[in-house]
Amino acid sequence: MPNLLTGLKYQAPLSEANTEAELLEIFADLRKFYNQLSSTFRITDHSGTPYNNFREVLEASVGKDSVSILVTGSGDVGGLVIKDTSLEYDLSAISAVTRFWDINRDGSCHACKEQVRVIGMDSYWECNTGKEYGRKDCLDHKAIKQNSEGKPARKLKELIEEASK
Repeated sequence: MPNLLTGLKYQAPLSEANTEAELLEIFADLRKFYNQLSSTFRITDHSGTPYNNFREVLEASVGKDSVSILVTGSGDVGGLVIKDTSLEYDLSAISAVTRFWDINRDGSCHACKEQVRVIGMDSYWECNTGKEYGRKDCLDHKAIKQNSEGKPARKLKELIEEASK
């Protein structure tokens, strides 16, 4: 078995993504990183199961608490020359920006950027749509995760599909 170097972390170009464009920018950067590694190295999970393409790495990375990939082989990794070694790359930066994506883009009040507290016997939060308050399925709410038009962003699955093309 080759040596194992740990403690390496993928650094996303943005620490947070609130729009589809920002998330797609992070995915594009990860794709570039993946392409550099996959041209020389074998990329697997900890059990040894290979990732055959970028989409598999992306799907394994989104929304998880901790995700890492193993890069095995010999070559140059960002100026570090390795020979018959495995590197463990922590991809938690991808997890962090995608963990609550679908929740923060849906039509519920939980995903609304502009909530107001309704005080009474049972205090609760509602969406402030500018016209009236609504507890759920607020079609006019300002979502936390948005597309380029300010509307709620597409689901994570759709964005993964687009980034994988």
